[in-house]
Amino acid sequence: MDIALYIADLLRQHNAVNVPSLGIFYNSNSAAFYDHSKAVLFPPSRTVSFKDEHDDSMILAEYISSEKHVSNSTSLYFIDKFVTFTKSLVTLNGQADIHSLGILKKSGDGYVLIDAPNLDALGEYYGLFPVKESKPDIPPHTETVATLPPNAVTEDFKIPEVTNVDSHDYEEQIEETDERLSTSGIFLIVAGFLIIAGIIGFLAFPQSFNFVYQRNTVPVKKITVKKPFVAPVPMTMVDSLNQADTIYKELSKQGFEVEKPRDTLLVTTKIKPPAPPLDKVTYEIIGAAFARRNEAENYVKQLQNKGLYAKIVDNMPGSKLKISLGTFNYEASAQRELVRIKRDINKEAWVARVKQKKTNK
Repeated sequence: MDIALYIADLLRQHNAVNVPSLGIFYNSNSAAFYDHSKAVLFPPSRTVSFKDEHDDSMILAEYISSEKHVSNSTSLYFIDKFVTFTKSLVTLNGQADIHSLGILKKSGDGYVLIDAPNLDALGEYYGLFPVKESKPDIPPHTETVATLPPNAVTEDFKIPEVTNVDSHDYEEQIEETDERLSTSGIFLIVAGFLIIAGIIGFLAFPQSFNFVYQRNTVPVKKITVKKPFVAPVPMTMVDSLNQADTIYKELSKQGFEVEKPRDTLLVTTKIKPPAPPLDKVTYEIIGAAFARRNEAENYVKQLQNKGLYAKIVDNMPGSKLKISLGTFNYEASAQRELVRIKRDINKEAWVARVKQKKTNK
């Protein structure tokens, strides 16, 4: 079981992961920077760091337990093997290459992590990649001089001919222009006067303009909202008897002979006895059997010291004491765990259906 892969997966979801008896792996964020020597802009990134501290977090054991469908004690057993193997590599070689996390080296009384990989190599953190600066190629400075064809002045730009203008016609044109300007000026003055008069009249007598507002106003149709229908609440037996008793008293005051209503409400106080409880059945994965109890208890302690689940099953047939490596309420769950136990612990393990003894409370 590669514990380093589970640590790397957890670091993509959490900021820190505690490894019991070793230390804490945590995320270290780096800001964006520009490398002038390479002309490359590197985006913000996230790398793995390590500190020689410990806490009570069981996040790694719980994650392995959910992913591999094993108990927490089994997960702690594999974590302890990983820590022991890593420390032995550091003692022998001076460092330990932890895949997916980096290289762990000895530093004084503790450890330090170097060459940690970038967790955002696939763009999972910011979705950015290094950008290399590209400088455009600038051509040498050149000057261009616009030239005209030799016949451009004589052919395209001909000087218009000046003809003689009669002075009498010119004076008539000026008089017509003055008349048009005077007419338009009078019209603008009259229009401005009318606008000012209308504003003054509206401010002085606003009620005179109500008919214009009423003609242009769209009538608003009133909408009546119906109250929602509320179904009558059905009367109970007690309400019916109270109403009948009120009618009886009113009629008696007026001199009528009325029979008093009968109370037909029947109340029973019998309690049905509870159904007998069903017998509880468990499924035990049997990994060993001993004739003596002290031998069975010593074997259970050995397995528990290794972080494995183990207990003595007392209510099983036979003269020997059976050792259970897993207890389940459903046979399917026991069969799935049996495959792992046969592979990792005992190839001769088997599943037994155990009926629990009844207890009188």
